[in-house]
Amino acid sequence: MNQIQIAIIGVVACIVLVIIGYYIYQENKFKKMIENNFNQATGDALNDVQGVVFENQNDDRRSSFETSHKDQELRQVETKLEQKEINFDPLLDTPDTENVQHNPIFNKFDQVEFPFVDRVSLNLDHVVDICFEGVAKIKVLPDISQFTAKSAVYYVLEKNLQWSLFERGKKYAAIGIRLVVDLVDSEGVMSELQLINIFNELAKFALHHEGHIRQTDSELELRKIQQQLKQVSSSELELALYIVNKEALEFRHLNKYFVSNGFRNNGGVFEYCLDGKVYFDIRDENAKSLNELGNYRTFSINSKLHHHANPMDAIDKIFDFAEKYMQYFESRLLTTNKLVMTEKDFTALEKQVFNYINSCKRQNIELGSELILRVLP
Repeated sequence: MNQIQIAIIGVVACIVLVIIGYYIYQENKFKKMIENNFNQATGDALNDVQGVVFENQNDDRRSSFETSHKDQELRQVETKLEQKEINFDPLLDTPDTENVQHNPIFNKFDQVEFPFVDRVSLNLDHVVDICFEGVAKIKVLPDISQFTAKSAVYYVLEKNLQWSLFERGKKYAAIGIRLVVDLVDSEGVMSELQLINIFNELAKFALHHEGHIRQTDSELELRKIQQQLKQVSSSELELALYIVNKEALEFRHLNKYFVSNGFRNNGGVFEYCLDGKVYFDIRDENAKSLNELGNYRTFSINSKLHHHANPMDAIDKIFDFAEKYMQYFESRLLTTNKLVMTEKDFTALEKQVFNYINSCKRQNIELGSELILRVLP
């Protein structure tokens, strides 16, 4: 190998080293730019006020996406929102001041009686309040459906000190708003990450409208619900009996009889209610709604026994109705297997239900509780 070949190899090697060094420099420069724009590591997502947190269902890793001006917004939130989070009781309108100092901006807000108290459960709902320093003109409120599919309702405290249910498209002169969102439903329980995202979204809204924000401390309730879910989910017990008429009856005759005996017609499903609680309902033989044009020889009696603190109350009402019905129409009460019900069948049913009640008691399952009504509607 002569000197010319050695020189050529040396030049090529220098060029390669220069190219590699250039790309290493660009990579480091890019990483530094990213760190400047996204100044918190992924592991700090739970401490972030403004970041939107995403939950990976395949593992426990958490990541955050933040805008390039996050630092500025975060400093504004810390300055403008004097009290980012207050643990409080929305039913009593009394903030919990044991752990945090009460923000006086909520004094006027709390003095107005909330008329929708019966729609809020402290154990099963998450509540976020925003109180404005003045009167805010509101037409659109933050959409939290991107974070959860659970039921969420906004209430508006208007400047005339009247609470109203928020209606889309309507303009409000508001001094405050309240969001009530379900922590649990038949699809499962909310996650802490979802609560963080919801709070972050409303915190930005509050900041934009010169407002102050607080929320209920729902982390403990989430843990309690998660512990109960497995047992509650296995506590479902439905009863289906049948009545067979000697002759088929027109819908209009059945409708007249049912309505006159305390039933309500809910789209062709006749529900027997007392004090707002459905004890059982009447459907067709296949548990479908009755058709106004139909004739029925057989129909079903259905009851969700887990919806009642004492399931025997529902059973007693079913048999009281059946006895009265069979005295009015020539008919027979049938078992789940569509056999004529006898005294022996009734005794076996009673025994099964009593065993079910005792089993729930041993597992500390509260039959008829609001948790059961939400998880097993």
